Amino acid sequence: MNPLGAATTFASLVGLLSNFRQEKGQREALSHREFIEWLAYHRHEELKDLIVNTSTLHGEVDNLLRSDHALMLQKLDRIGEVLVGLLGQLHEFKGIAMAVAPKLGLSEQALSILRQFVNSGADRLFYENFGGENFVLNFGGDDHVEITDIRFLDDDIKALLELGLIYHEEGMIYRIKRNAVRLIEAIGTKRAEDV
Repeated sequence: MNPLGAATTFASLVGLLSNFRQEKGQREALSHREFIEWLAYHRHEELKDLIVNTSTLHGEVDNLLRSDHALMLQKLDRIGEVLVGLLGQLHEFKGIAMAVAPKLGLSEQALSILRQFVNSGADRLFYENFGGENFVLNFGGDDHVEITDIRFLDDDIKALLELGLIYHEEGMIYRIKRNAVRLIEAIGTKRAEDV
């Protein structure tokens, strides 16, 4: 399955699982068999066939259906926020993302920090905020990261962490993740407004 097909299938499956759980209520004893019947009734034949023909998928569907419904919905909301935030960085999807969820997404400063991290070729970012105008933000040595507003630096680093683009290793060390490189490659080297 190509990446777009896999993403579409995943989003459809998760959305329909959520709808199924909401329709059935908080009942705990739901299984993939009941979900398959529900899919057939609602004429989602391709997804039904995928679950029937993929043994590992039955177990994963059962696991999701047995999980805490409220927790599952919270996680789905978070996934939606992350997806909208990331898609909002792509010029083609920015307008839709802003219309659907205007408060989500990366700030220009967060995106600039990430772009500098990716383009530096470094594998570590050193960050510590001591308060006021006293902070460390570099790739080691004299390589300083340019920022535009110190007030939001903590917030921007937190947003990069929450979106899974960097991770906190220890102390003041942050590391880059593959998805950060993929995102910067997808949006290019220019800011979204410049495209």
